[in-house]
Amino acid sequence: MAPMRTRFLQPYPACLLSIVLVGMTTWGLLRLQEWVTRLEGGHVHPYGIGFVIPIALLTVLGGRGPGFFTLALSLLSSIYILTFPHFSWRIHHASDWAELGFLLTAGTLLVMGMEALRRNLELFRETREAQARLQAVMDTSPVGIVTCDLDGTLRYANRAAERIWGHPLISVGQDEWRRYRLLEPDGTPTPPGRTTLARVLSGEASRLSREMIVEQPGGARVWVDSTSALVRDESGRPLGGLIVLSDITQRKRAEQEVADLLAQAQARAEREALLNRIGQVLRSAQEPETIQARVTAALGPALGADRCYFNFIEPERHWVRVGPDWRRPDLLPLAGEYRMADLGGTWEALYPGGATLIVRDTHEMQLPDALAASFGRMGIRSVLSVPLIGESGFVGALAVAMADAVRDWTADEVALVETVATQTRTAIESARVRRREQTIAATLQDALRPRLPEPVPGLDLKDFYQPALEEANVGGDFYDVFPLDKGLFALAVGDVSGKGLAAAAQVATVRNMLRYALYQRPRLAAAVTELNRIISTQELLVGFATLFVGIYDTATQEFTYASCGHEPGLVRRPGGEVVEMPPTGPVLGAAAQVLFDQESLALRPGDAIVLYTDGISEAGRSQHDLWGVEGVKARLQAEPEGETAADLAAHVIAGAVAHAQGVLHDDVCLLAGIVQANGLNR
Repeated sequence: MAPMRTRFLQPYPACLLSIVLVGMTTWGLLRLQEWVTRLEGGHVHPYGIGFVIPIALLTVLGGRGPGFFTLALSLLSSIYILTFPHFSWRIHHASDWAELGFLLTAGTLLVMGMEALRRNLELFRETREAQARLQAVMDTSPVGIVTCDLDGTLRYANRAAERIWGHPLISVGQDEWRRYRLLEPDGTPTPPGRTTLARVLSGEASRLSREMIVEQPGGARVWVDSTSALVRDESGRPLGGLIVLSDITQRKRAEQEVADLLAQAQARAEREALLNRIGQVLRSAQEPETIQARVTAALGPALGADRCYFNFIEPERHWVRVGPDWRRPDLLPLAGEYRMADLGGTWEALYPGGATLIVRDTHEMQLPDALAASFGRMGIRSVLSVPLIGESGFVGALAVAMADAVRDWTADEVALVETVATQTRTAIESARVRRREQTIAATLQDALRPRLPEPVPGLDLKDFYQPALEEANVGGDFYDVFPLDKGLFALAVGDVSGKGLAAAAQVATVRNMLRYALYQRPRLAAAVTELNRIISTQELLVGFATLFVGIYDTATQEFTYASCGHEPGLVRRPGGEVVEMPPTGPVLGAAAQVLFDQESLALRPGDAIVLYTDGISEAGRSQHDLWGVEGVKARLQAEPEGETAADLAAHVIAGAVAHAQGVLHDDVCLLAGIVQANGLNR
């Protein structure tokens, strides 16, 4: 920065001051000279006063500008004036030279002194102005700045620092300001000796930074990023401490808001993940007990509860049945039956208006005495219970509970349990309905499943039926063997679309209508055509059905067949050749006006017949790795001759299971037969 001339000592006031000082000094010196001369009896020179003018002029010129240049100019001017040819200023005696030298020396010293004074005053003024500018800059700084001595005595604090502290620090006291309440980020007080300033002043480090909280006198808290440093001079000697404070409250609030949003998003994600897991459980589990066990095992740990369980009411007996509960390992199970009277009366009293029961603390909440005692016996301290309400009213409840601790159940937790309860109630009701349907369907299908006639002349038969595992013993595949007129036997294998009770009902329809058609139409093709017409026009099927039906003549061992879009039947000759019996028409129920054909095949002793559904040909690990008809044919070709029908059926099924790696995903139905030599002429 360029040096600035002072405003405190302007040139002309300085000159006037110099004249006054020099004049007074000269006058004093002349009076002193006159007094000394008179004492000595000498003569007083009247023109000695004339030296005042050059001395004053020298002082004026010296005071107007700094430096030796001005001083030299003043000296030259004085010499010129003193040597000016004027009688009153001429030097007549040697003593005049001494007087002149004395006065010139005094004037010069005065000029130099005035110059030094002027420079010091200018420097002082510039320093004050620089300090004022620096303070103005620091006062407008958004960053708090505090300086102190090595003993911690406060020397300066800008406005930003005082805003952070919530009080003018200078008025607090030179060392009392350090006693303001400082907190750690976790809210605990910071010991006075562990602040960054105290640690820096103690010599622990030359610079320390950290985040802290300043608690203002009114209780407000300000987050601060504090940096304390030791200030040293050019030689490295410590001079004091410096604290730089940045108010990061807004940043911390923003970070907290972001953290809250992330926590909420994570909670929602965890909730959605939990609901997805529970939804998968509800979709995959078929039994009500399995649904309850899997839901409680997922919900309890997710909420950090000690227990999670379902209970169901039996209004006829006035009992409540608690299912197997998920629980903390050290807790005893709650499963069992409890009287409604022991739970505080009626279900409506526990859940007025179907509202969720939320109990923070069973020891403090006003509960019916019986219910409070029941919670005590069951080891429940806090509980959240959501009623399950069906079409007929209350059916049960889903509860999560704490055994020992008091818990404030949040709105999100309540909403989550209520959502799970609603989904589970629907799934359990569906499972119960499905169980009833499966029981009926299994009974119906078992009743409809034919018993093989024993014996079928000239034909050793064996059946195999296995529904898909997930469908609980009820499927849409079927077979039938029944006698017709004059030594003829009908062999049928079919597959109707659908599962469960509806499929069982359609199986019964197709089977009964097939028998009717075969009894009414002696020719197989005509019978199948009539069957399709009735099914199509009367809309007896929901979807469609495939059917393979053959008529075995025990006298001639001729096999006449018709296939309605079904898997091709297979005949393996004794030499290993496998003959396919492909479809002779479309699936049943596709169109009413379809005409079906029939084909015939002469059988010989030792021939093997295999009729099956697509559960065998489509066995495999995926849609890209199905066993196929070729796989079944290859399995037949690998079988040695001379086996029984039971061996043949087991061999084919084993091949399908092996290709599917142990799991058959669809219904499987198979009818296997071995043509016998003694069947002729029977």
